Formats: sequence, C-alpha cells, structure tokens
Amino acid sequence: MKTVLVAGASGLVGKSLVSLLKKKGFTVHTLSTSLSTDVIKQRFQWSPDTGKIDIRCFDGVDHVVNLSGAGVFDHWWTKTYKEKIVKSRTLSTILLADTISKHHYPVQTFVNASGISIYGNDTGTAWVDENSPTTQDFLARVVQQWEGALLNHELELRKVCLRFGIVLSDQGGALTQMALPVKLGVGSAFASGKQYLSWIHIEDVCRMILFAIEQSEVKGSYNAVAPEPVTNEEMIKGIAERLHKKLWAPNVPGFAMNLLLGTERAAMLIGGNRVKNSKIMGTGFEFQYKTLTEALHSFFSSKNNV
Repeated sequence: MKTVLVAGASGLVGKSLVSLLKKKGFTVHTLSTSLSTDVIKQRFQWSPDTGKIDIRCFDGVDHVVNLSGAGVFDHWWTKTYKEKIVKSRTLSTILLADTISKHHYPVQTFVNASGISIYGNDTGTAWVDENSPTTQDFLARVVQQWEGALLNHELELRKVCLRFGIVLSDQGGALTQMALPVKLGVGSAFASGKQYLSWIHIEDVCRMILFAIEQSEVKGSYNAVAPEPVTNEEMIKGIAERLHKKLWAPNVPGFAMNLLLGTERAAMLIGGNRVKNSKIMGTGFEFQYKTLTEALHSFFSSKNNV
C-alpha cells in the first residue's frame, strides 16, 4: 500500500483529496500548522515560517502533495499579507524539499499546487498554454517563485506543478460565493462580463493529482483547467439557470470592484484567462466534467440547494 503525505489537507482541495486517496486505498499522512501531532490519526505538526517539521511525517511516504498557501481573497492585500501569500507557498515547498533531501527519504513524486495566474491578470480572448509568457503582476510573480521553489530545487525525484484554474465546489470557494447573490436575486456579472474564466471541477482536480502521482511520465508544469473556459457572464447565467433564478441587476462596474476589493485583487475578477489544457490531456488524463453545464448539474439540486 502506498503512502501519501499531504500538506494543506484542511483546505478545500485538501479535504477532497484526502478522501479520494483513502477511497483508493492509500495511507495518508497530513501536515498541520494549527493542530498538534496525533500519530494515531497520522497527523503531524509543522511550521514553514520557522522551518520546523515533525520528520515522522515522512515515515514510509512514497509521494508528497503540497497544497499549502494563504487564501488570496481571505484578507486585504497589505504589504504584510502579500508577504504571507508568497511565503506560505514558497517556504512550505522549500521546507518539504529540503527535509526530503537532507534525510534522503525515498520519496518518488512531489506534486505542488500552482496557479494559472502565472499568465497574468488579463490575457483577453487569446488562448494561453504552458509555453505562454508570464507577466510581472503580483500573483504571476508569486506563482513563478512557487514553482521555482520546487522545479529549481536540487532534489532528485519526479516534480509536478499543477496550475489550478478556478476550482468549483459546493463546499466553499468561488462557486458558493458567486451562487449566493444569485440565490438572493441580486447576482450579476463582473465588469464587462466578457472576461474568460478557466475553471475545473474539484473532483477533476483531485483525480488529476492522483493521476500525477500514479503516472510516471507526468513531469513539470501542467494547466489544471477544464476543456471549455467560459466568460464571467456565462458562468453567472449558468448558475442562475440551474437555480431557476432570473438576473435583473446590471453588471457590477469595475470601479466599484476596485473600491470594494482594492485594485490588485479586483483585477483578478475584472480580467481573465482563456487557458488550454492540451498538455495534460496529452498524457491520457480524462476529465469527468468537461462542460460548465455538467459541473453545475453535479452541484445544484432541483431544489435550489448548493
């Protein structure tokens, strides 16, 4: 039986991933910054900020998955919080890699979360892929450092970075935030509504991580997005249709979003990316949810629950 160490297991993707891995027969070790070590529950404590980690977490581990990272919408982007966004990703990656290297643990695969924000806040209607240029937007620079912390490390094992699009789930995250105003009858698109959203169903994210663990030919960076990106307007209309709600409110203007969120955070919603997934599909990975209609159908019941 294979063992996987998951960092960031308490997050939206982490919880679903741990559940999937256990269903598939894996032994799962988790790392927590807030809970004390509980060996019976296979939970171990660490502190990327201080470089401390309970090395027992690596006992028998074959694969490592790092999903750690402070939420980009959890706080106003002060200088201090922006530093936290960067360090929560890079320091966690470096600590895991350094520990594996120092103790020569026989880990076979290291899968790191990443993000399509590496392509910048707004690439318009043009398709982008893993070979597209990056930008100097804040989050683009964060992702460059995030991936570099793993891919440029001297550690000799198989390294995979999955660039997540907008992860859709009925347990939290972007979908529930977009659905709430629609359910209340005040939902509307952001700015022009024409900006592209490259999304992925949470089950496909977890299945892709499992695929990356099991398929030895998967190496490097891959876009983790569904085959059919949609515009912001199409997303909101799709939610409204599934919830049997009418949209009557005008689009939320860009200047209002700047005031509400701050210019840099608002740019993530006002802009957009139309991202290709042909590289991961070329490895043989198959999406369970290829269209937004299929994804929304899996989350919203006929009784208007999410």
